[in-house]
Formats: sequence, structure tokens, C-alpha cells
Amino acid sequence: MPFTRPGLTDLVRQVLADLAQAAGVPAVLRWRPDHAMGIAVAGLVRNLYGYLDWISRQAVPATSTGEFRAAWAALKDVFPKEATFTAGVAVFSGAPGTLLPVGSTVRRADGSAGYVTTADATVALDGSVTVPLRATAAGPAGNGPGGLALLLSPAVPGVTSAGAAVGPLTGGSDAEDVDSDGFLTRMLLAYAEPAQGGSAQDYLDWALAVPGVTRAWIQRNGMGAGSVVVRFMMDQANAGGGGFPVGADGVAGAEPRAVHATGDQLALADALYPLQPVTALVYAVAPAAQPINFSIGDLSQDTAANRAAISAALAAMLRARGEPGGTIFPSDSSAAIDGVFGVSRFTLLVPTAPVAIGVGSLPTLGTVTFV
Repeated sequence: MPFTRPGLTDLVRQVLADLAQAAGVPAVLRWRPDHAMGIAVAGLVRNLYGYLDWISRQAVPATSTGEFRAAWAALKDVFPKEATFTAGVAVFSGAPGTLLPVGSTVRRADGSAGYVTTADATVALDGSVTVPLRATAAGPAGNGPGGLALLLSPAVPGVTSAGAAVGPLTGGSDAEDVDSDGFLTRMLLAYAEPAQGGSAQDYLDWALAVPGVTRAWIQRNGMGAGSVVVRFMMDQANAGGGGFPVGADGVAGAEPRAVHATGDQLALADALYPLQPVTALVYAVAPAAQPINFSIGDLSQDTAANRAAISAALAAMLRARGEPGGTIFPSDSSAAIDGVFGVSRFTLLVPTAPVAIGVGSLPTLGTVTFV
């Protein structure tokens, strides 16, 4: 049920009644100081109600205004359109062979807008020269019809100053107002109908929406031109198998152009199939495990508990940092070990160099040796 905001008259009546009750009198008389105080308090409360009402509007994209609407829209990659510049073509006459240089200034005969030439042009044998123009200021003021009278200012020797627009001068527009209906419509459409054109982020969003999928990576053209390889993990659903999908790599069951997937891969491929662009050949693929062995020496407080905690920390680091085609640096490993409670000293013996991860692989914890 919507909240009914009290008006100023209701607030004054309520405050005066509260003051009378607090003072133990039937009513607050108009000549008493507390009557004026009650009216002032009611006015302040009315302003607070107005502020809260304003906050509630800014908290929702559909009713937000100004910079708050712009912020809501930016979350969906919707931004106000910038002002654009008028462009067109003008014709002047002059002595054949005369150069009308780029950057020459042109203005309307009525002086209402200015332009600049954007390319060199030479007067032809017929005594005319055609040159492209661009307005010097963004906005619609530079737009005009074909045949609009123009002047070179300052004059260029060998070229007649008077000229005209060849066709209309168009393209100038004001910057879009975030409070305009057009911007509001674009923003609401972005929330109601998010882009699904098949960008890398689209595939990631689609994959992560599939039940069980916790991580995903995209490889363009991984199986040839026009293909998209989606590698993914199911860390909770398949925790017993290290989070790796169980099944055979392949494409959706309705895709006739390649071998169909099975198991977890088929579930993902089938989920992507109705969303992906019709020309894309999408493969659901399980990453290959790439174990990384560690050797640690000089461990302070070398206990079974600390060894287990270090192994768990390294496994968590590999999950957080690892990705197909990525790199695991020694500093990543050292930071993970150093973060274990009770470890104050150690030496990372292996690996001592960055470990490159294969494009189709994912790093996993191999053997951890303590020496």
C-alpha cells in the first residue's frame, strides 16, 4: 500500500496537538510563542518528508533524475549522447589552379554559425571549387538547407568569398539530456532487455547462469573460424572431481555441424544454443588440469596443521588466479603461503619462475613438498 505523505496543514495540526498535550492545555493559542514554534517545526518536518520522497525516487532507475539517472544508466553501459558537429559540402568560385587550403574559415552570410574546411581543394578549370565543411561548434545551429549562402572569412586570394552549400548541411545535434524521455527509454530498455548480441561478456553471463557453473572463460575461434569455445568449471557441483565438468566436449544436441557433447558439457551447450548468434559454432569444453608442484623449505613452525593450511592456501590461490592461458607467478604463491596464520618464515624453492598455463588448461595443486 503506498504511503500517504501528510500535507503542511496536517503537519501543523499534528504538531500543535502534540504541544498542547505536552503542556497539559486544551489548545495552543495563536498568541503563544509555542504556536509559532509548532508552525516552524511542521515546516521543517515537511521538508524532511520532501527529502525522503526525493531519495526514494533516486533509488529506482525508472524514477531517478539527473546525475542519479546517469549513474543508473552507466551500470548498463548507457551513456548520454554527445553533441555532434554539422558537416556538409560548399562550393566557391575562383581562378583555376588556386588552392583553397584545409582549415579555411567559413561562416554563414547571416553570421549565425561558423565552419572550417576539412581538406585541401583546388579550383578546377571550370572556375569552381568544392570543399568539405565541418562546423566549429557542436550543436544544431550549424545545420542548414542546400544553397545556404556562405562566406569565406577571411578571404583567400584567388577565390571568391561568396559561396553556397551543396546540399543540406546536417549532422549537428545537442548533447542528450539525461532527463529526456529518449534517454529514459534507452536506459529502461537496457534493464528490461539486456544486450545478447553474442559478445564475450554475453557468453560469460549466459554460462554463469547455468545451474552448477561457477567459472567460465571464452576463447574466440578456438575450434576454427566462427567458433566459440566456452570452458567452464563446476566447483561445488563436481567438488569431488576437483570441480571439472564430467562429460565429453562438443556442441549442443540441436547443432548439426559438429560432434555433440555429453554430460555437463551437453547441459551447458544446450543452454547456450538458443541464446547464441545463429552463425556461431559454440563448443562447451572442460579445461585440462595442469598440476603445479611446490617445494617449500625453511618453514617456521613446521607442523602438520601448518602444512595442511599451506596446501589449502595454495589451492585457493590457484583457483582465484588461475585461468586458461594465464600465468601463475612466484609472488602469487609466496603471498598465499605468507597469509597462513602461524607462518612467519619460509623459502619457496619450486617454482621459482612464472608458470605459463596452457590455453586449454587450468592450474591445479600438484605435489607440495616440505624440505
